[in-house]
Amino acid sequence: MMLDDSENKDIWYRWLLSRRDGENTERRKETLRQLSPIRDKVLERADLADSGTLLDVGCGDGLIGLGALESSSYNVIFSDISSDLLEYCRDIVTESGLLNRCRFELLSADNLHTIASDSVDVITTRSVLIYVSDKRKAFSEFFRVLKPGGRVSLFEPINSFGNADRERSWMGYDMLPVIDLYQKVRKGMQREDANVTDEGRNPMIDFDERDLISLADEIGFRHIFLDYHVVIHPPPPSPVHYLYSTPPNPNAYSMQEAIARTLSQEEEKEFIAHLQPLVESGEGKRRMAYAYLYGSK
Repeated sequence: MMLDDSENKDIWYRWLLSRRDGENTERRKETLRQLSPIRDKVLERADLADSGTLLDVGCGDGLIGLGALESSSYNVIFSDISSDLLEYCRDIVTESGLLNRCRFELLSADNLHTIASDSVDVITTRSVLIYVSDKRKAFSEFFRVLKPGGRVSLFEPINSFGNADRERSWMGYDMLPVIDLYQKVRKGMQREDANVTDEGRNPMIDFDERDLISLADEIGFRHIFLDYHVVIHPPPPSPVHYLYSTPPNPNAYSMQEAIARTLSQEEEKEFIAHLQPLVESGEGKRRMAYAYLYGSK
């Protein structure tokens, strides 16, 4: 366990700082290395050449907000629905001596009620809207709090891409030979308190890149740009326990936890006997899509 008190924290803190990387420090370092180019591109398009105020919505562990503090003279408002993550960011900022340029707000992306209208120069987000049911309200709030001429710069995975493949594959590995067991495990990975709307819509997959453009346009943003990327590649060979121990998002159980909840010992042996050689040899086809969107008020 990387952080001794993580079990006492909320699901967002536990996932970002521990469970996302299988509670492995070296894997966390690798994750941060992989996320650095995303941070850099979001901040590059945010255009922080002058001074001003940046609102980092869904700041998480501070990847973008801390990057803005280090690379510009901007003041940064860290906002998130997790008080534990806000406290984590506050501790880092305090240690770095930059607390005088920061503010911390416990807010959801679709209700930025403590942020005054026309008060911030830049809004940034990374992988936040996938957890927001009312994305239109979130864009409306972004528009409201931005000053005239203010900018939004965001990154979102487009999980609706390749969603049909997930009925028969997991992380690019073919599950057809054990499809009945896979469906049990897949269902068992869903947390009972997962963020699904009353209509049964899952906000993680209920939109695509065209929806992002439409929402930004309809709310009133101008000069809208969107970069859309699709990546299809074989997964790298890796130890099977990496896959088992890592929940795909904060609202999910890990595959290891789901197996324990749904399969008998014999079923578990059959399931692992199928999946393990695929994971360790990298035999599969992974499909991913993501988008960067930029717009000005």
